[in-house]
Amino acid sequence: AEDEYLWIGVYSPAGELEDQLSLPSEFDASIGFDVAWDPAGGMVVSGSVDTGGGWQRLVRKYDDSLTEEWTVDGPSNGDFGLAITADDHGHIVAAFAENCDFTDLFGYHDCRLVLRSYDQGGTMRWQHVAEDGASEFTGPILFRPGAKADIEVDRYGYVYVSALHDRPLGGGETRAQWWAEMHNP
Repeated sequence: AEDEYLWIGVYSPAGELEDQLSLPSEFDASIGFDVAWDPAGGMVVSGSVDTGGGWQRLVRKYDDSLTEEWTVDGPSNGDFGLAITADDHGHIVAAFAENCDFTDLFGYHDCRLVLRSYDQGGTMRWQHVAEDGASEFTGPILFRPGAKADIEVDRYGYVYVSALHDRPLGGGETRAQWWAEMHNP
């Protein structure tokens, strides 16, 4: 995706395209993996961007007219913002695959899974590195059902995340398996 760009479209309830934007002038390449409406107004997007030095994670907040309100990104470490959601108070929670190794055109592996929560202004509230911080999570892999991490928040503020986990079997071998975690708000 060396010349591909994140595209966002807003459709009416009747399925008509009402508004759209993409990020071609800002980055060498960009990928969007998830979008969520923010009950406090607007929407949030998670993905990755490349400014010429490698993929870095991205979280961006837009208002109702798709004007950027704030952006949080990270270093060019092979990081991906895979999933995002917002709670009833406008707190944003995102799941990232970080420090990934590129395997081929279709995926990344040896990632660490990191959750981060942001307030309405984009300031980080907390973060959690899954497991012991080891490189045991699989990044975005096409054609593998459910491989993309997912995240949700319930009405009480508890955060639920699921991902594809590379379970060590010994002797350097691993087996992909489902993994899920619940976090106290």
